[in-house]
Amino acid sequence: MKFLLSNVFFLFTTTIVSFIIISGFYNELIFYVAMSLSWSGFLACTYSYYKKSERLINPTTCFCLSVFVFLISRPFLSLLMGDEVITIGLGISDENIIITTLFIMWSFYLINIFYCLFDRPAKFILNSIPEVNIKSNVWSNIFLLFSLLLCFLFLKYSYVNYNVLSNNNNYFSFISSLDFSYFKYFFMSKYFLILYIIFSNSNKSLLVSTSILFFSSLGFMAIGLRGYTIAYLFLFALAYDEKYKIKLIPLVALSLALTILSASVLSFRLGFDVFENDSYFSIILKTIAQQGATFEVVFGAVNFLDEINNCISYYDYFVQGIPFGDCVDVSRGVYFSEGGFASSFFAELIFFWPILILVIPLFSFCLKLLSLSYDQFLSYGEEKKSSILFVFFLLPNLVYFARSSVFDFIEKTIVSMVFVLFVSLVLKVIRKKDA
Repeated sequence: MKFLLSNVFFLFTTTIVSFIIISGFYNELIFYVAMSLSWSGFLACTYSYYKKSERLINPTTCFCLSVFVFLISRPFLSLLMGDEVITIGLGISDENIIITTLFIMWSFYLINIFYCLFDRPAKFILNSIPEVNIKSNVWSNIFLLFSLLLCFLFLKYSYVNYNVLSNNNNYFSFISSLDFSYFKYFFMSKYFLILYIIFSNSNKSLLVSTSILFFSSLGFMAIGLRGYTIAYLFLFALAYDEKYKIKLIPLVALSLALTILSASVLSFRLGFDVFENDSYFSIILKTIAQQGATFEVVFGAVNFLDEINNCISYYDYFVQGIPFGDCVDVSRGVYFSEGGFASSFFAELIFFWPILILVIPLFSFCLKLLSLSYDQFLSYGEEKKSSILFVFFLLPNLVYFARSSVFDFIEKTIVSMVFVLFVSLVLKVIRKKDA
């Protein structure tokens, strides 16, 4: 109840400050008041999520981490370092920046409020899902072996492509000419690991599966694609934390090392040392601020919605498949010959504002479902296979939800539920035939 009331308070105060700014009463004092309010509210909510489970790595802290790294890190760190919050485009002003920040926080608090309200419905749905309960050491070992072989193939081809890319000066133009059909080996390996989890009798099936996936995902890092590696690192860390409970200092050390490694990957992609002569502290701050570039997409959606609507319609989005992020870039006067700022959950919330009051509760419900699955995993361990599968499927998507489409995490949750129901139904039919 305390967490719910604190989010209601922050939502109310954020709404009041937003109306004050929109009404034209804006000055430097209001800017710093709004930033302080946003930062204190975010920290308070993140700490509350942590205290609930006493685990540093859990679905709700990953949710907060995604919002911080990909969005609100940009305005706060840019102010700290004296850099520009918005690096390119039209409409750049402190007023527009703070309105964007307040919208992100307003949505964040609303998600938290519905998260609290959906406790009982989510528990009912989760407890209604039939348990996936079948054990076979023979089959689990076979599936594990196939997964390892496919991981080896994926890493082999990634190493070949790494050698090609490292000897070429123009990463972005050359990478499009490479054959990435071998990515199928990674995802086929993941499917076999799912079967391994279902059939395994081990009390460390999730830890084994996530360690294999993380090690295999280094093949993505080798060719400059950091996202998969980072997402599966957090999945592995969650599984490891369940068994051994990661302490704060090792986790901070791992995060700093990961940040420096991400900076090295960025330099690899650009073909030169981006952070030459910078201290490690400066590299860490700049890398996090660079990841916060997704803030620019939300900035465009908040301040150029009319122009975006002229560029893309709902029909274009769902049927034609026109990239939403490209329209945001063009609408705010950014014209990239290749690449761009892509999309964001919060930017698309603006675009789909007529159904915003439906999308946010749906997302909150999915987050609650994942969080309860994690709680069951902590309580019952490997006995709750359905809960393990939900964590295995959904956590990597949650880590990157802030820079994904508005429907991505919701869609993945629905697909995961259908899959678990399908598997439980198949197993039920098999047992009836055996009987």
